[in-house]
Amino acid sequence: KELCKIVDIMTMGDAACAYVALLRTTIEKHHELFVECYGLPECIPKFHYTMHLAHVLERLQINPSCFVTERKHSLCKQIAGRTFNNFENTILQEVLRQTLREYHAEGAMDLEGLAKDVPLEDDELLEQFHGGFPHLTNVFANCSAKLGIGNIKRKDLVLLELTGFQVGRIVLFFKLVFIAQIPQFMAHVELFEKKIRVRVEVWRNQTYDRTYQVHQG
Repeated sequence: KELCKIVDIMTMGDAACAYVALLRTTIEKHHELFVECYGLPECIPKFHYTMHLAHVLERLQINPSCFVTERKHSLCKQIAGRTFNNFENTILQEVLRQTLREYHAEGAMDLEGLAKDVPLEDDELLEQFHGGFPHLTNVFANCSAKLGIGNIKRKDLVLLELTGFQVGRIVLFFKLVFIAQIPQFMAHVELFEKKIRVRVEVWRNQTYDRTYQVHQG
């Protein structure tokens, strides 16, 4: 029951920041009940990590998605298996080192497209796109896009050079389709835009639309 409460709060998005006190007491109660039922030896490192959740929400006033870091779970376990000192710092440094090595690999940061082309159904967003692009015929959207090193997904944190190196959070990816006329054939064809556009939620709940561009080097 207590674990369900924790999950309910942590999946509320930034609204969870209003329940810091409840989250802290619920986590403490869950741990106490777990030890009472199964014993202290059955506790795992994740129990310790959850003790920081309330403090993080209180200090940042933002709720970073825990599902993002789950994608690095197997790498963390692999490093933890050979770590005996300074457990948290060692894992963090090693994960960062290996991630940066992947980023520097050739083609690692090339944006290849949406994970899947799904027609955008948000009427308000569609109206905005059609207002800005008169020859637009279709808009595809997805919460995930493909990079050379894997997928970048909704709620991933990114660094925005456009806004003076602010931290942003991915909201949604878009791909635009335009209609073009070929005079010599007297026909019209649909052209897919090569760039993938992305809506990013900037720190302090401001939203900007920009094109995701990769800078090598």
